[in-house]
Amino acid sequence: MTISYACQTVVLSLPALRRLHFPAAGQRPTTERDQAAWTVLAALGLCGAVLSIEQGCDLRSRCLLVPDACAPGAWEFVKADGKPEEFSLTGAEACEVLRCAATAAGQAGLSWLEQPLTLVPSAALAELVRRSRALAMQVAPEGE
Repeated sequence: MTISYACQTVVLSLPALRRLHFPAAGQRPTTERDQAAWTVLAALGLCGAVLSIEQGCDLRSRCLLVPDACAPGAWEFVKADGKPEEFSLTGAEACEVLRCAATAAGQAGLSWLEQPLTLVPSAALAELVRRSRALAMQVAPEGE
């Protein structure tokens, strides 16, 4: 299949975020903590979308999405009355918004890892993966 143009749409649903609640350390959710968490999640979504556009999107091998030159970084916020309000956001600005949101969330009692989290599989899981790979490399006899 060959196409000459594709339109990528990013939607961040604020009503969907507001359905989420965030208790901390056995405490009931609070409005302040919920709002801080919603802000972090919205900032994280925007940051991911903006950076993926700035850095280029690979759909698959030899197939890139390239932003339209006439509207780089153009975004719309659809207000409660249904009218859109345009704004622009660079990757650096999006990262700063996320940094501020994470700081505010920490002040509201939500934790945020500052360093990457390294996950290590259990010995049993590592053995299962090894066996699975070994089985996958075996060639089944013809007809099976």
